[in-house]
Amino acid sequence: MIVRAAAILSVLMTACSLVRADTEASVRKQLQANYDTQAAAFRSRDVARLMSLAAPDVVVKLPNGNTMVRSHIERDAKTEMSRIKSVRTVSNRILRLEVHGNTAVVAAESHAVYTMVANKKEHVIDRTLRGRDTWVKTPHGWRLKMEDQVQAAILVDGHAMNNGG
Repeated sequence: MIVRAAAILSVLMTACSLVRADTEASVRKQLQANYDTQAAAFRSRDVARLMSLAAPDVVVKLPNGNTMVRSHIERDAKTEMSRIKSVRTVSNRILRLEVHGNTAVVAAESHAVYTMVANKKEHVIDRTLRGRDTWVKTPHGWRLKMEDQVQAAILVDGHAMNNGG
């Protein structure tokens, strides 16, 4: 009887770990699709599409510790997008994922190279951001709740820029 109970317990534990792995794989797929949508929105400079993936109470924490709420994020995105002349490349990738029910925490990296106009001159921006993103599951899918930009490396015309956010 004990051997049979142990065997059943072993099967249940294996099944639970397979379900968890499947769930994590499903969440990873959904979140990567969101990151791909963010990249496409950046390429097309579509702020509305970009913001559609954010929770109403989204917050971005910059590397210098300052925070921005949704209205500031949207305003800054519109300003930046209006100054972009062309996008060479943009990508977002999941480095690590932890799923806790309806919350997912992602270690992510974003890289973009684009040409921007500032002071009537064109500049090539090469930006890599690493951070920790918190996503929440909603009836409309996964939405970005918090973006903690841990590290920003920005080159302007090939020269490092000290950017604390």
